[in-house]
Amino acid sequence: MFSVKHVKPLTLLATAMLLLAACASPKKANIDYDKNVNFSQYQTFAFYQAPVAAEPEQNAAEAATPSYDPLTDQYFKAAITREMTALGYRFDEQAPQLLVNYSTNVENREDVRSSPFRVNAGYGLFGA
Repeated sequence: MFSVKHVKPLTLLATAMLLLAACASPKKANIDYDKNVNFSQYQTFAFYQAPVAAEPEQNAAEAATPSYDPLTDQYFKAAITREMTALGYRFDEQAPQLLVNYSTNVENREDVRSSPFRVNAGYGLFGA
């Protein structure tokens, strides 16, 4: 069945798979749209941009509000553009039929777990 020389690679493979599985975090996207609208009638889209307020103090308040990191913003827009294009929509910043908006909520968590089991990868005194 399995020889002794196959046990070490299998142990390493199993350990690596467990470590990768432990590092994976579930990603959940909540998508909201008007279910009464027939979206097949639209062909173009662009990203929503908040209008500039007429009041200077309102602009100052909005400027103080934290916004997306430019790199994160580029990532979201590229991913949304890729998905919308795959659905048959075309990006048109000048005359879009649909405006796409997105928001995100980031939460930092730390979850430390200990295990009474020890994995020996085959090194050291007994790993010969």
